[in-house]
Amino acid sequence: MSSQSMAEPDAAVTRKLAISACLSLMVMLVDYGWLLRDELKIIWPKLWSSRYAKVYVFSRYLGTASQIFNVFFSLRMLAGVSAAPSTCKMWYNYQAIVVQVLLATVEGTLMHRIYALFLGNKWILSFLILFGIGQIASMAVSARVALPSIRYTETCLVVATHPGSIYFG
Repeated sequence: MSSQSMAEPDAAVTRKLAISACLSLMVMLVDYGWLLRDELKIIWPKLWSSRYAKVYVFSRYLGTASQIFNVFFSLRMLAGVSAAPSTCKMWYNYQAIVVQVLLATVEGTLMHRIYALFLGNKWILSFLILFGIGQIASMAVSARVALPSIRYTETCLVVATHPGSIYFG
């Protein structure tokens, strides 16, 4: 299917999606440019001794790799390349998993800082763990309910979603 035969509203949405993905990647790369000197000086020497350095590198580069993949996939959609339904399903499952992993990394770091702020109070730790588990469980249930019911075009553009998709994306 070529981009000329794609329905005009779908083509406009796909074009906006590709532009958004490319601009987001450019912002990320500008951010890298600005912070690279500090990252090399502060983060990388501590990579093997600091768990925060590991979390920083993991989340920073997983996010970048994921955004590069988003750009690739959105440009593929814009070009009108057809995809098998299993490819579309895999793509949206991948998106849900990466978003949840990145959120869990940030939330875990923030929970650790709150625990330290309250001087290692065991009740606060229990409360934070309970909320963290609850959040991850609710996101997993929402994704499990919403992802199977997503309908796509031939190029994987979403045309209909389950109302529950608002909770994980």
